[in-house]
Amino acid sequence: MNNDIQKNKLQILGNLFASLTHEIRNPLSVLKMNIDLIRDYQKDENEDIGDLLETSSEAILRIEKIIAHTLDFLRDNPDSYEYCSVNDIVSNSLDFIIPKAKKEGINIYTFLSSDIPKIKVVKNQIEQVLINLLTNSLEASEKGKIIQVRTNFDSENKKVNITITDDGIGIKNEHKDIVLNQFFTTKEGGNGLGLHVCKEIIDKHKGNLTFESEFEKGTTFCVSFSNYKV
Repeated sequence: MNNDIQKNKLQILGNLFASLTHEIRNPLSVLKMNIDLIRDYQKDENEDIGDLLETSSEAILRIEKIIAHTLDFLRDNPDSYEYCSVNDIVSNSLDFIIPKAKKEGINIYTFLSSDIPKIKVVKNQIEQVLINLLTNSLEASEKGKIIQVRTNFDSENKKVNITITDDGIGIKNEHKDIVLNQFFTTKEGGNGLGLHVCKEIIDKHKGNLTFESEFEKGTTFCVSFSNYKV
């Protein structure tokens, strides 16, 4: 029964998002046009303003990509699946996260194996999962902390793995069984959809999303795929 309720809630949310997409895209288009016009008018006269406009444009593009990625997820188009490099997916995800990490004073180290087979996925959906997991690690970490991102091919268990490890606040024992549940959150203002949607995406790809955590010591999330091509 609980699974049916959760599926119904996700379906309702999906329908709501699809209907709101048009309303969101219209003001975004206006904002993007106005920023382009302002950039033309100011013509590099003020470097700080130019930087702010550039950052604003990038933020709008990011929102547009999120909308497109979410719509792809809702449609679940089988033609969107393709064999992709795991390391490329990780690198693309980090491109969005590293600037924020630098601003927060958090160091990200990568350990990407070179002998990893390609996995069959919807690339932008897996990038969105990693961006979400990396964002959670950032939010759980204080200045000076470290986040480690690793990729490897476990030939014995026939799995391609991506792991994200932080030494942040960690997850309390009483929350470990429910942290992936829909609408569960400990964040102020959070909606409890992030990790649950990540799990839904990975499940849809016939992969696994697991984690290990110790409160006040850190967390490791692991995304594993068995659908690969040697």
